[in-house]
Amino acid sequence: MVAATIDRLFPLYNFSGDRLTVAHPNAADDDEIIGWTLRQFSNFPIKHKLLLLQYRSPDEENAELRKLVLGIAGELSLKVIDPITVLRNYKEGDLWFMYGHHNTRLGNEVVCSYLFEHGFRR
Repeated sequence: MVAATIDRLFPLYNFSGDRLTVAHPNAADDDEIIGWTLRQFSNFPIKHKLLLLQYRSPDEENAELRKLVLGIAGELSLKVIDPITVLRNYKEGDLWFMYGHHNTRLGNEVVCSYLFEHGFRR
C-alpha cells in the first residue's frame, strides 16, 4: 500500500514494480494470451457478454493488438464496445488523471455513456 501511494507521488520511479516490462523467454505471446482469455470469457455461462476496450490515452491505439482482439472476439461472436472514436474528441487531461485510467469524473461519464449507448441500448 505504501509503495502504491509513493508511486502516485513519484510515478517515474515505480517503487511498487507493477509496471515492469521484463518478459520470460518462454512466456506466451499476445496471440496465445488474448486467445485464451477471450475463449475463457466466451465460455462464461452468461447470455449477454460485452467486451469493453480501454485505452491509456485518447492517442493510444495499438493497431495490431486491437486488430487481434477484434478478430478473435469476432470468431467467438463476442460483442465489443470500442470507445476510441469518442475518446479522441477530448484532451487527455480531461479524461485521465494518472496512470492511464479514465479516472476523472468526465472520463468515467464519457466511457459509461458510450458503454450504455453502444452496449445496452442496442
